[in-house]
Amino acid sequence: MTFHLLEPLSLKLSGARGLTMESEKSLTFGIKEMSCASCVGRVEKALSAVSGVSQAHVNLASETATITADGTFDAQNVITALDAASYPAELKAYRFSIENMSCALCVGRVERSLSAIAGVVSVTVNLAKEEAAVRVLGAAVSSADIAETASAAGYPATLVTDPGATDATNDRKVEEAAHLRRMTLVAAVFTLPVFILEMGSHLIPALHSWIMNSLGMGVNWGIQFVLTTVVLAWPGRQFYLKGFPALFKGTPDMMSLYSN
Repeated sequence: MTFHLLEPLSLKLSGARGLTMESEKSLTFGIKEMSCASCVGRVEKALSAVSGVSQAHVNLASETATITADGTFDAQNVITALDAASYPAELKAYRFSIENMSCALCVGRVERSLSAIAGVVSVTVNLAKEEAAVRVLGAAVSSADIAETASAAGYPATLVTDPGATDATNDRKVEEAAHLRRMTLVAAVFTLPVFILEMGSHLIPALHSWIMNSLGMGVNWGIQFVLTTVVLAWPGRQFYLKGFPALFKGTPDMMSLYSN
């Protein structure tokens, strides 16, 4: 009886340890101000004391530290611990152009998805500029990892590597604004007859009588249906193409609201 009770328990504990090991990640980053073996010992001690860090190894020759951390690891705690020990970590800053952001909800999703990457210290997203500034622990996180995570969340990211990239982003925004103006004009052209046929009948009784006598209610509704379908399928198509995928992912945004 005891054997049957202990066996499942041991299996559960073994499984839990396996899951913990699988969730652990190894991160390597630079350390400043080290000059001797004593420095190495102090850095390893500081890193080992950080919550979520299970192992810490420091290489004096390459001036780098490699830590093994689990899912509870917070990169900011590493920065704080190393600063307190007077051996600051080397940080690297990236700037990305982010697409498909339309509201504060999008900003929050981008910040949460990028902040969840092990080794990311801070994330700042600017909706107006459609950009994200990301600070990471040296070489612990690559720009490709960040771009892949943002794209998986539904917000394609492009690394900004030169001043000309900002101009390209501005040109894209100008082109998008021009496209939206054209689509708004198209929607207005097709919506105006619908407004006149439907609402005009309520405001002007004579117009209602003319529509009923010349077109008939069936034809009137048919015209409105065709015109409305054109508006939804052409200018309004962008809301469905962007809104529905976000809704199906369980992360609805303003596009999802418009599409419904």
